[in-house]
Amino acid sequence: MKKTLIILSVLMMTSLVWAHEYILLAYKYRLQRGDTLEMHLFVADGFNIQMERPMQIAMTKKFDLVTQGAVTNLLTEAKDQALPILNKKVDFDGLGLLYLERDYSRISLPTEKFLDYLKEDHIENITVHKDSLNKMQRERYSRYIKGLVLSGTPSNTDTLYKKKTGHTFEIIL
Repeated sequence: MKKTLIILSVLMMTSLVWAHEYILLAYKYRLQRGDTLEMHLFVADGFNIQMERPMQIAMTKKFDLVTQGAVTNLLTEAKDQALPILNKKVDFDGLGLLYLERDYSRISLPTEKFLDYLKEDHIENITVHKDSLNKMQRERYSRYIKGLVLSGTPSNTDTLYKKKTGHTFEIIL
């Protein structure tokens, strides 16, 4: 029984290593002034949530809340290793755009595992040069994550949802 638990634990941890996506989710997306905005950061494979991540200040380059009249640097009030990553009283009306930029993560894998990793992530335009087949393959990546919440009644003139945050890679609605 103990051996089975160890094997299951190793398999679960292995799947977490392969899960790349981070998803920023609010406990509630529709809030009122004075409510608590609770944001969670999850590791996911697609939209299949694997685990919740705590706030990692050392790995977070930027964590801001943009509202109609202000930009708030959330890192100044963040607590390292906090779960959820944000608990903040809502002090705005309209849309609130949260964006988080993580610092670089690095992985190093043997060529065969690296190619499997690329295939699983549907990255098909990367090849490994024959001179480096016996070397460790390395990847460096960062994450750019956004979330949108609403406080009060939506306004037809609020276009915060399509604001450019300046992320290196960014999806604009």
